[in-house]
Amino acid sequence: MEKRLPRIHIIIVALICLLFTAVSGFVVYSQTVRWNQFKQTAIETTAEITDISTHRSGTGKHKKTHRTVKVRYTVDGKEYNTKLGYYTAGMHKGSTVKLYYDPADPSKSMSDPKMVNIVLTVLAVLFLIISIAIVTTELKQCTNINRLISNDQYYLCNDWIEETAPVTVNKVRYHQIKCNITDDRGNVHTFVSPAFNPNKSPYKPGDSIKVYVDLFEAPDNYYISKYPV
Repeated sequence: MEKRLPRIHIIIVALICLLFTAVSGFVVYSQTVRWNQFKQTAIETTAEITDISTHRSGTGKHKKTHRTVKVRYTVDGKEYNTKLGYYTAGMHKGSTVKLYYDPADPSKSMSDPKMVNIVLTVLAVLFLIISIAIVTTELKQCTNINRLISNDQYYLCNDWIEETAPVTVNKVRYHQIKCNITDDRGNVHTFVSPAFNPNKSPYKPGDSIKVYVDLFEAPDNYYISKYPV
């Protein structure tokens, strides 16, 4: 029997979110362990910001801004220069920040990663929630559609066209099916299938296509059969 399976691209997005959550958690854990070990013997000092440089990467909507903060501090009359691992609004050249250095080797320094860890933790939790929501929604849609399929609840569509889809894979422009169905109240509903390779299209002119859907209760949750009548 035909069955609606979770869509691959949805699962990939959810996995990417989970991967970001895992990486963020690992970074937070690593920084916390390193900081707890370092601060046992570290000495607090005040460092002066000597430079804040701005770097931009990406293009268009994906353009990102990165800032590198350079600071200097003095131990026993000797000056040391290093970079902070973070940037916050309000920082400017000449302002000061707390820094911790190793008394056995003052050139080794570290700033408290608390602020960075908080940001990463919030982002990790946010992406975890997003991934759970994506998977839950997708599975719910699959369950509802499979119920329609098992109950043979569908409409036959004869008013359909095969058109190009906004998807290209390996230089092949994919196609999609667009079906129009008129319900008992005279309302026209349009349904669009997932993109597919036109060289493997199961649809031929004159075919009737099954659209599994509850037009009155959940018209947005539908499934276009891959097996035309």
